[in-house]
Amino acid sequence: MDQLIWILIVIVLIVIGIVLFFIELETDEIEFFGPFSIVLLVSGAIIWFIINSQNIIGTPEIFLFLSIVIVAIPCIIIIFTIFLIKKVRNISETKSVVNISLVGKKAVCAEDINSGSTGYIRYKSELWKAKAKLSILKGQKVHISAQDNLTVFVEPEGSPEILHCLNCGRELDPNTLFCGVCGSKL
Repeated sequence: MDQLIWILIVIVLIVIGIVLFFIELETDEIEFFGPFSIVLLVSGAIIWFIINSQNIIGTPEIFLFLSIVIVAIPCIIIIFTIFLIKKVRNISETKSVVNISLVGKKAVCAEDINSGSTGYIRYKSELWKAKAKLSILKGQKVHISAQDNLTVFVEPEGSPEILHCLNCGRELDPNTLFCGVCGSKL
């Protein structure tokens, strides 16, 4: 009966270790779940060998098979965890996209952006927050004229240098936010 309790303890340690390992995979950062799962898996394997040193479980073939399974699973998970840790470190060492200037680049509007509003554009495969002085329709090509950190300022591609107020039709300077005649926001 004492041997059965130890076998159950080993199984519980390994199952909890595997569950914690998968919880670690779901988290964005390296938490305590990964290292703790390794400790549980290794502890389970060590206890397995200690209790089976007298060959409690039937034939030597069954003991050998179960030993390989109980040792192989933690070893595979440990190797995979080390691989993941190296990958995460490599990703964190890559150059940040924020340091890249998009000024002068062409992009596509990902959603309708009303004049003076904020929306999103797609540059290559990434979505960027964008502000526009003029209304831009989804799918329209845009020119990135300025950038402030993660926000870009865009103009419709091929837009004229001279702007007109949509309300009164007055010719405006491209840097104006409000019409000087009617006061409407551009």
